[in-house]
Amino acid sequence: MLKSTYGFVALAVAIGVFAWTNLGSDILFSTSAGSSSAIVGRASVIDGDTLDIRGQRIQLHGIDAPEGRQVCKDGNGHNYQCGQRATVALSNKIGYRAVSCDQRDIDRYGRIVAVCESGGEDLNGWLVSEGLAVAYTRYSVMYLPAEIAARFAGRGIWAGDFMEPETWRRQNR
Repeated sequence: MLKSTYGFVALAVAIGVFAWTNLGSDILFSTSAGSSSAIVGRASVIDGDTLDIRGQRIQLHGIDAPEGRQVCKDGNGHNYQCGQRATVALSNKIGYRAVSCDQRDIDRYGRIVAVCESGGEDLNGWLVSEGLAVAYTRYSVMYLPAEIAARFAGRGIWAGDFMEPETWRRQNR
């Protein structure tokens, strides 16, 4: 077990070094939530990777959560609503606390793409580390180490079988 832990740590460090040297430090680290592009307020959870703050739709940067209707298999092979689980978990995590989102981009649907935090915790990273979402490496490797840790620990969707959310969307829309 100790040997595999060292291997995991070495892999995570290698990915971080690769990303830092090839993609730039701005992809790995968020800027201060207090920056001028911050959107702050009480959030409504739309789905596992989308929030609404004061009428502004916010897509969580660098992650992709299972869709609301998406079904996954748990570690025993039983079906469960993994998209709904991600949505409920995010809603419970936020509760009634304020959320602060640091805008990174605008997506093709006009949504703000942001790194969001509540209570000092990066919500994007929390979702990935809990196995409730995957790192959306097409757009950022920022959360890849968290995904590797969740996979290694068998948390959330990594405990069983699931279809990548992007693939599921293509096949079901």
